[in-house]
Amino acid sequence: MHTVFRIDSVISINDDNRLWQVDLIQTNDNDSQLNNLTQRIRNEIQGTTGWDKLGKLLIKIGQFDKANELYEFLLDQSYNDREKTHFYHQLGWSKKSQRKYEEAIICYEKSLEIKQKVMPPNHSSFAVSFNEIGSVYEKMNKYTKALLYYEKGLAIQYEMPSSNNSGLAYTYSNIGTVYEKMNDYSKALSFHEKALEIRQNEDSSNNLTLAFSYNHIGSVYEKMNDYSEALSSHKKALEIQQKIIPPNHPDLAQTYSNIGFVYGKMGQYSKALQFHQQAVDIGKRSLPANHPRLQPWLKNLEYIKRKI
Repeated sequence: MHTVFRIDSVISINDDNRLWQVDLIQTNDNDSQLNNLTQRIRNEIQGTTGWDKLGKLLIKIGQFDKANELYEFLLDQSYNDREKTHFYHQLGWSKKSQRKYEEAIICYEKSLEIKQKVMPPNHSSFAVSFNEIGSVYEKMNKYTKALLYYEKGLAIQYEMPSSNNSGLAYTYSNIGTVYEKMNDYSKALSFHEKALEIRQNEDSSNNLTLAFSYNHIGSVYEKMNDYSEALSSHKKALEIQQKIIPPNHPDLAQTYSNIGFVYGKMGQYSKALQFHQQAVDIGKRSLPANHPRLQPWLKNLEYIKRKI
């Protein structure tokens, strides 16, 4: 039987950071955070085959080149159109995570092209494809195109039963983020609050998407210079995340960074430093050194250090 340990602390025991002491705590079957994490990982890496599950896991842990190689192999071996549309979609996700946006668009469009041949036009998976293509255009700062694809996804979701409200909330959130980047903060808040309302009506006891909504709303308030509302929203996100995900999870690091950023805007640099340091510490423990999410946390920390 395998034993699972939780990292309690990581301490440097010499001056050149080459030797570290890692203190571990043994877990048990009654560890609620471990059980939540296990179930979340199972949900996130569900796949059509064991190989597909492996591909999703590789993307989750930042091994994008290996994921690309695997999905390209699966595409080469598959003669099933439904499998191919899924594998192209996953390959697009991996390319997007690498910030290879043009390649990601090509993969998503290939997936969509096959999907149009084998699925009815109102199938829920079309909304997923439109959302993903929109998200790539958003990252490329092509906001008009991003909105176009998000609205295509929204049109399909409006025709679906209310049981798919989680997908609708996801699209509202995406649209809100685009309007935020376009500096239209009133529209951004409107869409993020629509997403939040849907998520609040779902089972909120274990609903991590609520934290995403609060973080998005906090980000909009920060840009509106309403720092008290921004802090309130980010801290609500933090409270939810601390109950659900382990203390070294990258999403938790992002929220710490968000809070640190607001404190920095308020000129409270000591508090900002504390939260940015927590973000970086988690990022270094949970992500590869070259992972895209880690870089802005490091930059924020260095910026605040120069302010003090």
